[in-house]
Amino acid sequence: MKSAASTKIGYLAILIAGLVLTAGVRLEANRQYLDGWQQYLEDDQREFADNSGRVTRFFAGLNEKLGAIGSLPAVRKLDPTAANLDSDGIEAIQQLFNGLARNLTVAKIYVTPLSDVSPRALIFNKTILRSKTLLQNDEVQFGAQLSKAALQIPSSDAENQQLQKHLKWFGVNYPSITNLKTFNSPMISGAEIVTPDEGNSIKPKSDEDSKGIVFSTPYYGINGLYAGTISAVVPTIRLRGLTAGNVEDYTLVSPLAEYVSTPVKRGNHIQLMRQAADHIPAPNIVYSHSVAIDTFDVRGKWQLHVASPAARYFTGKQFWAKRLFEYGAYAALGVLTLMGFGWHHSNSKRAAQLKENAAAMQQINDDISRLNTDLAENMAKLRDAQDEIVKKGRLAQMGQLVATVAHELRNPLSSVRTSAFLLRRKLEGKNTGVEPQLLRIDNSIARCDAVITQFLDYARTQKPDYASEFFDDWLVKVVEEEAQKLPAAVAIECELGLPGVAVSFDQNRMARVLINLINNASEAMVGKGEDATKFACPNPKIRIVTRRSERGVEFDVCDNGPGISEDNMAKIMEPLFTTKNFGTGLGLPAVSQVLQQHGGGLYVNGGAGVGATFTAWLPIAPKEAEAA
Repeated sequence: MKSAASTKIGYLAILIAGLVLTAGVRLEANRQYLDGWQQYLEDDQREFADNSGRVTRFFAGLNEKLGAIGSLPAVRKLDPTAANLDSDGIEAIQQLFNGLARNLTVAKIYVTPLSDVSPRALIFNKTILRSKTLLQNDEVQFGAQLSKAALQIPSSDAENQQLQKHLKWFGVNYPSITNLKTFNSPMISGAEIVTPDEGNSIKPKSDEDSKGIVFSTPYYGINGLYAGTISAVVPTIRLRGLTAGNVEDYTLVSPLAEYVSTPVKRGNHIQLMRQAADHIPAPNIVYSHSVAIDTFDVRGKWQLHVASPAARYFTGKQFWAKRLFEYGAYAALGVLTLMGFGWHHSNSKRAAQLKENAAAMQQINDDISRLNTDLAENMAKLRDAQDEIVKKGRLAQMGQLVATVAHELRNPLSSVRTSAFLLRRKLEGKNTGVEPQLLRIDNSIARCDAVITQFLDYARTQKPDYASEFFDDWLVKVVEEEAQKLPAAVAIECELGLPGVAVSFDQNRMARVLINLINNASEAMVGKGEDATKFACPNPKIRIVTRRSERGVEFDVCDNGPGISEDNMAKIMEPLFTTKNFGTGLGLPAVSQVLQQHGGGLYVNGGAGVGATFTAWLPIAPKEAEAA
């Protein structure tokens, strides 16, 4: 029965594994689809950036060449009838036109002088070569030798109207060379017009291909006054050819939308451009973006817009390669699942037996491991208990010894203090020279008395004598008294956070706690304060902070001294451990014991080189009162 159930479970496991792997294949296929989509998007973005640069370079070159023609001395000296233009001037203009026709596919160049009569222009619409040397550098030669310049009226009324419109516009807006704001020549363009084929280098295939746009820049006479325009006719097919790749996705729009270089309806592209500018996603469009092209058109920026359709990705080879991979993986998983069913059917009994044996061995190992863990834990608890008993016994014996010795030493010290006081009074005013010795006796007695006090504090086991007091007021009083005894170089700063908070505690014992912590902080920074060269820090300062906490009240005693090393941090609370030349090692243990008697505790923070912070805490009311 169990074997049959195990067999069914195995079949179910193989089926689930097949479904999981199928889901994994689906997830991986989705990831590859997303990666392909992202790559498709990045390719479109990269293509758009390349095309933006290509369009920008085209207009920069066009502006540069038209400006170069306008700056030729022959052009600047040109009179309204062009009678003074000699063959050298014609050749110079012709050579610049050759470069425009060859590199930028410009169909015509018009040099239109400013005249009181009906405007006429010099027309350059053929690539003319003068010598064999020039022939080697040009690809096409349409004809003939250079001739005398003659002003003509353009054969196309549309071109003539554009030239006159541009001529008048520059006369109103740029009447003098001083009106130019940059080194680049200002350039304007117009609407798309039909340009007749007058032997230009581009042969139109249809009427649509014979259309073009007129670009014009001003030129100025020697006197700096506006003298006429240099105009270039750029075929529409050239503007459409500026973008590479999927050219049907691109739209080039002139200022005021006078020209839109796309064969589809203009309104749709204008709407897409507005949506792209407003960051509104367009349906069925994977990537839509518009950028302003600096064409030196002083009436506004040209806009280049791209709208890549999503359908192109789903019909591309990259997408179908991923789709075939997905289908192939599904087929392979189906075959593997069937093979798994066959393998499981032939090995189910043996696998079940091995599983039972392994489970039995695992149970035995787990039991042994659990017993070993329990034994180790019990042995560790036993060792800790033994160590604690021994430690408490030693501390109790030491406490009794300390109390006895301290009591026996304090009586002789009192006699010595009294004798020194009487001796000072008898020798007062007699100039015997023993004042330093008497002062040394008093200091030594005070030091010994402090040591005895530490001994007694550590050995004292009586309950604290509780009294209620506003904690901040009591602390300020103790700090002010103790500050008078510290070296003058040590500054004390209090940050009181317990205004009006009354706390019940033994004021005498707690005062010794606070004084001990303040003296430790001072000695850590300046020692005895006698030699400034031995100070541990340049600006010794003790900061005392009080605050309320969940445990009751807390106060920090912080210093900016050398801090406490990691080794000393582990032993600092042990009795008789000290780093001072003259110390008992009972100061901090006594402080900790007083706080523990109040139901509180002491914590130390601060590593080497970062100062030390001692945090003492105690409950607001005694534990006995809270229990009652």
